[in-house]
Amino acid sequence: MFKDQSIKAFIASTASSEPVPGGGSVSALCGALAAALCEMVSRLSLATDKIAEEHRDAVIKGADRMSDIQQRLMDAIDEDADAYNCVFQAFKLPKATDEEKAARRAAIQAGMKKAAEVPMRVAET
Repeated sequence: MFKDQSIKAFIASTASSEPVPGGGSVSALCGALAAALCEMVSRLSLATDKIAEEHRDAVIKGADRMSDIQQRLMDAIDEDADAYNCVFQAFKLPKATDEEKAARRAAIQAGMKKAAEVPMRVAET
């Protein structure tokens, strides 16, 4: 979905009048880029003889960790959009009867909770 778009297309999607991708998706992308830069620095350090042998394993682990974080954050780009779409779908539920109103309210609350969890996980990552 969004994580597979070109940079140019992602920016255009973000700038559109559509509600997704939104802040959670953009934050996830920014975090993935930051992790990529950290991995790059680690890999560049490993490519030189200037890194002390006693630190080499820690730098390798750090690079691998940044690679894992990149993937999790890239996945969060679409997870955030999907979660927000659940909220929109819930708002479209019928509300003619008391039962429908209650089901709609519950679906909205569940969607809002899910929509808040993804950006929270992005921030924690």
